[in-house]
Amino acid sequence: MKRELLNFIVCPETHEKLVLMNEVEENGEIVSGELISTKSKKKYKIDGGVPDLVPSFSQSTDSVEGFGFEWTHKTLAPVVGEYRVDLDLYKKEIGWKYIDFNGKKVLEVGCGMGRLSPIFLKENIVLFSLDLSISIYEAYKRLGNLPNVHFIRADMAHTPFVDDFFDIVIATGVLQHTKKPQETIIHLGNLLKPSGYLIGGIYMIPEKFLTYLKVRIIDVLRFIFKFFPPRFVYHWSYLSVLCFHRVKFLYPIGRIFFLQHPFGGGDERATWLLNHDQYISGSYQYKYTRQKTLDMFRKAGLTAIRETVFWDNSYVFKKII
Repeated sequence: MKRELLNFIVCPETHEKLVLMNEVEENGEIVSGELISTKSKKKYKIDGGVPDLVPSFSQSTDSVEGFGFEWTHKTLAPVVGEYRVDLDLYKKEIGWKYIDFNGKKVLEVGCGMGRLSPIFLKENIVLFSLDLSISIYEAYKRLGNLPNVHFIRADMAHTPFVDDFFDIVIATGVLQHTKKPQETIIHLGNLLKPSGYLIGGIYMIPEKFLTYLKVRIIDVLRFIFKFFPPRFVYHWSYLSVLCFHRVKFLYPIGRIFFLQHPFGGGDERATWLLNHDQYISGSYQYKYTRQKTLDMFRKAGLTAIRETVFWDNSYVFKKII
């Protein structure tokens, strides 16, 4: 944690200022210590260079345990890190050319192990990346020494920031995994300055019947899998590799129970990772129609100015003044 972070964060429960105590500093980074709110004296630990600012009323960290397993596992984690989106292509697909990032404060929620963070850090910004899972510690190890990024363990529905603070919020592929998506969207909208931008969306209810049926099958299995340890999902999702890459006569079975990676080509690990992500048990995984999604963001004072191509039912939103 960088000492300058104290200038930006507040207590996620009371919005009071935080005071740094009992810190241990190494190479200009605070690697351990405590953050204490000035009046209510609520305490938050700093461990492994990352402040843990998860409030007592947060959704349980168990809801993201599967993602923590995925992003720190020796087999799956490297795949997460390898599949990067080209900066210019990313800009094109989200309409980035309409957004001026220069000198802006950017919030990246659900950053995981920091797979997309390097894309944003190519711009002249101050990046605040947070995640509720233990993968945030891996993100810090990989990128925490960079001068313009701060990593925080926090709940995106109860962040340690004041309203009207950020110019841009990045929330891609994550809002459906929160306990109450509508409340989370409203909170993130409040964090934006007037005319600020939010890039994000929610899983879509499939419009095609067969795809809808497949998703329902996956949802039922996900419910069953929550009674099994995380390693069971790890091995189950590996069956997708056999179905799509190794055993041809299993392909029809794979079409029923697993997803094929749209960008991974013939990479077996990309297929494995995608299906592990879909079957992670215990996590929330809400889905909405396009209209319902747009209505939810509208309630947060956000209007869609462009639909992205990389993610179905995901948009570039602008905060209505």
